[in-house]
This record gives sequence, C-alpha cells and structure tokens, in this order.
Amino acid sequence: SLLETKGSRDGAMNRLAKPVVHEICTNQVVVTLQACVKELVENSLDAKATRIEVRLGDSGAELLEVIDNGRGISAEDFEKVASRHATSKIRQYTDLSSGEFSSFGFRGEALSAISAMGDMTIATKTPESAASLLCYDRYGKLVSSSPIAREVGTTVSVRELFKRLPVRHKEFTKNAKSQVSATLRLIQSYAIAQPQVRFS
Repeated sequence: SLLETKGSRDGAMNRLAKPVVHEICTNQVVVTLQACVKELVENSLDAKATRIEVRLGDSGAELLEVIDNGRGISAEDFEKVASRHATSKIRQYTDLSSGEFSSFGFRGEALSAISAMGDMTIATKTPESAASLLCYDRYGKLVSSSPIAREVGTTVSVRELFKRLPVRHKEFTKNAKSQVSATLRLIQSYAIAQPQVRFS
C-alpha cells in the first residue's frame, strides 16, 4: 500500500511506504536535462575518464547517453550502483573533511534518481572483466545482466526521460531548446575546467 497505516481515523498521521518515499526523494535530485547530464558527467570524471561523449536523441526526450572511457563498474557493484545512498566515495561522515577526499559527488543518489526518471541501462567494462549490459527498474533494482562487446568504460543510457512525470515531461518538452542550450553550456564549462578530458 502507499501508506503504512496505523488506525483508521481521518487525518491520522501515517508513515509513508518506502516506494512513496523513493519517488518523492528521487524526484528532487534530477529536475532538468542539465542536472541529469551533470550527474552522469561527474560520475565519468570520478571514474578518471579522459574521453566523455554526450548524446541526445530528440533533445534528450527520446534518449540521453553519456559514454566514457573510465575505469568501469566492477561486477560486485552491479546490484548496488543504482541503489539510494550506495557510494564508493565515502565510508563515514568524517571522510568529507579528509585532506584526501576528492570527488564531484558522494551522496549516492544520482543513478537511483535517474532510474526513477526514465528507462536506464548501463553498459560497462573494467580492465579486469568482460563487458556487461545492465538493465534497472524505476527503483534502481537490477533486473537483467547480459554480456556485450565494448571497450573499457561505461555508457549510461536513459530513454524517455521524465515520461513517468506528466507535468515535468510537459515542461521539459515545452522548453527543450533552452534545456539543451543550458546542457551545452554545462559541457563547455567542464571542457574548460578539465582540459585533460576530451568532451564531445
């Protein structure tokens, strides 16, 4: 049920069920095309990619892909990679103040949120493992894994971004041109700030 109810009186306080909490929270993480691309590009940068390609189909409404040549995702992380608050960046709160901490993100919310916003697949390969194509449901749960051919790195593909949220999808398609322009400016900013990385 949508509510974990206790008692039946009208106006009673109820504890929201986990699926509802997931939908509400993830809807606040990725609210625009630019925000989605930002999260994926920063994941690629954290994976030490030197080449990052961003592809948009129908201004991102049909397809968004971010392709990199980073270190890839280990098989042991396939189940966890799109789970909320699953991250390889920190282990405890004090890690954030460590002089060795260097990461664009650490909350472990990006892929979980993106999987809630559209149909997400990940193709990935590490130097030590074979390549895999991973499919996730809207709750970030891995539903299938199959072998594919690809170089070391990761490709995150998102189809029909925001389609599950009619109001946001309508706003997205209405302002597609401005959202794409903002996304291009974002990529240009990364290209200037990270001259060792080739963006396309």
